[in-house]
Amino acid sequence: MKTLILVTALVMTGTAYAATPTVVAAATPTAATPIVATPIAHPVAVVNGVAIPATHAALIMSEQAQRGKQPPLAAVRDKLIVLEVLAQEARKRKIDQDPAFRARAEVLLRNLLADAVLDAELTAHPVKEAAVKAAYDSLKGQPGKNEYHATHILVADEALAKSLLADLKKKKPFAALAKKHSKDSGSAQRGGDLGWMGADDLVPEFAKAMQTLKPGQLLETPVKTQFGWHIIRLEGVRTFKFPEFSAVQESLHEQMAQQQVKRIVDQLRAAAKVD
Repeated sequence: MKTLILVTALVMTGTAYAATPTVVAAATPTAATPIVATPIAHPVAVVNGVAIPATHAALIMSEQAQRGKQPPLAAVRDKLIVLEVLAQEARKRKIDQDPAFRARAEVLLRNLLADAVLDAELTAHPVKEAAVKAAYDSLKGQPGKNEYHATHILVADEALAKSLLADLKKKKPFAALAKKHSKDSGSAQRGGDLGWMGADDLVPEFAKAMQTLKPGQLLETPVKTQFGWHIIRLEGVRTFKFPEFSAVQESLHEQMAQQQVKRIVDQLRAAAKVD
């Protein structure tokens, strides 16, 4: 896809969202904040006899204000003029009648409508702080879990894994072998270090094998998962320390909003007749 200079320019005013369609399911939903139009008494400009409504500028400026920015009206006006000039040229060339363009415009419109109805639902039925706190307390009240610090070397075949395991038993450096041989490029650069994580964050075969080890112990045989063959060494175990509410409140709120959106979508889809 060609990169338009206009798209880059419009990022400054927050209107670039119109350049690329969004997928509703992939969006991160949050409770909508009602947009308060910045008072602008007259059309911001008239281009070849076509007035650019004040509401267009107000929309951009209020959206930017919600992001903590305050673009000058002159800059917003200039961007809207550029948009109108290009839109008029597109119509002159009958681009707006092109089937591919019309299909794209319809998809964009559906995305905007979908976002609008979900925003309306989240505004009418917001995720309340009390509900977020209750969810936090429920999670915190679950039985304590351990976190594990493991290192590993991931290779494609069992023969190589066994050969590397034999080298490790001969006291060859784990980190050096991981950097040279591991297919997991992220951890390989750290000498195979996976850092601290819960068993639920790992594929079941890996987690089960790792949990049989004591800190400092190397697994006697390689473990096969969907990614290949793993050589595992457990570096340490600690009790998971549950974070404070303030540290996870925002992310937990977003997760609950996503769940609410999913329920709305599921209900509407279930009620729809789809042939």
